[in-house]
Amino acid sequence: MPREPRRWRQRYVLLRIVWPFVAVVVLLALLGNASLYVMSSVRAYVGGEGLWSKAQKAAIGSLIEYAHSRDEGDYRRYVSAIAVTLGDRLGTRRSQEGVVRLQQLHA
Repeated sequence: MPREPRRWRQRYVLLRIVWPFVAVVVLLALLGNASLYVMSSVRAYVGGEGLWSKAQKAAIGSLIEYAHSRDEGDYRRYVSAIAVTLGDRLGTRRSQEGVVRLQQLHA
């Protein structure tokens, strides 16, 4: 019978040694998951910003061409390109309202 308390004591000592390492591994896994989420969000934001700036540059170029040539095709290209920046503005407003309706954002 004296061996039973000794086994429990050994398990208790082992548990006291191991639990900090288990806690560190769990914490690192949670931090890794959070960092992947943040990086994904940043990449999406940067990608959207790039598309927005390209559309804005195309809209300005088409508007300048339309001012010089009065060609209807240049005006249509301007309207098409400026729709991207206006759509981003609408999407930002709708997302800040709190309720995002995907059908309205895609319209």
